[in-house]
Amino acid sequence: MKKNLLQLTALSSLLLSAAALASESAEVKVIGEISAVNCEVSVSNNGVFDFEKIKQSSVTDVITPIGRVDGGVVRVKCSAPTPLTFTATDNRAESAYGSSGLGSNFGLGLVNKTGKLGYYQLRFTQPTVDGVETPMFATDDGDINNVTGLLMAQQGRRMGWAESKTAGVSIGKDFKFGMNATAYMAPKSAMNGALTEDVTLDGSATLEFGFGL
Repeated sequence: MKKNLLQLTALSSLLLSAAALASESAEVKVIGEISAVNCEVSVSNNGVFDFEKIKQSSVTDVITPIGRVDGGVVRVKCSAPTPLTFTATDNRAESAYGSSGLGSNFGLGLVNKTGKLGYYQLRFTQPTVDGVETPMFATDDGDINNVTGLLMAQQGRRMGWAESKTAGVSIGKDFKFGMNATAYMAPKSAMNGALTEDVTLDGSATLEFGFGL
């Protein structure tokens, strides 16, 4: 009997300890909402730079500039503040004279089957974020080591807006820059023969914008 009594006493002590530890509980919640950002891209004149009629005399034995067309404006308006960067892809890369598929020379199309007609370059000017002048950058690896108010479109690099090297990518809702195109005719030797009929410049590039998280 003594042994059993000790066992009961131990059990009673355990129950009392459990009762002493009992308490009210409270639930903690962490809530919020990640809003989907929508951005709309617009380009003046539907993104067309028209060099109109080009003189036959522009085709020479050396690279010859054929002019510059101004007036292009690219604008990206977003529904909420967001970082924004973009890349440029040459849709006529095989025709870009003096280019390996990277850099700032974009192709003007082929002539005489495989001949290269020339190249053009796109320059961005007067960049702004939410109406405030904000320099642009181009990077290979994500590090912002150079910002400028005049940037040339560069294939294979990510471009965007940043106030300084240390500020990182600018965040805003309204991104904008001016754009002009300068075109150059390739030398005759790159065209695989003479131009015996009318030829149309056929440059095409895609600017692909990335935004949000």
